[in-house]
Amino acid sequence: MYKNIWISALLMFALVSTNKLYSQEWEEREDREASERHSVRGGGNWNKQTPGERAKMLTDRMVEFLDVKKDQVIPLLEVNKTYMQSLQVWRENADRDRKAMKKIRADYQVSLAKILTEDQLATYKKMMESRRGRRRN
Repeated sequence: MYKNIWISALLMFALVSTNKLYSQEWEEREDREASERHSVRGGGNWNKQTPGERAKMLTDRMVEFLDVKKDQVIPLLEVNKTYMQSLQVWRENADRDRKAMKKIRADYQVSLAKILTEDQLATYKKMMESRRGRRRN
């Protein structure tokens, strides 16, 4: 009788241990795959990317989602580089003045309006509103 209980307890322990190891390996694998997907998409830690890399990533996304024409890509990349460099300077500034950030964003919006068509600009604004809504939730 004790032998059967002992064997049952050992089997239960083996099953629980195996399940725990398997679930841990599964989580690590999922984390690794998510990280790989994120890096393939161009994401990652913004602190490790240069303003030029960030501008390229942003431009690529805009080309993809806004149906940007070939003649718009280079000016858009230049505007995005300027914007990312301004953001970098603002982040490195100790006081991080909110008015300065608003001016940087306003200048960026004006520059975008000069490059993008009305339809592209409307789509861009919808995307930004959607993004703001996700951040608040």
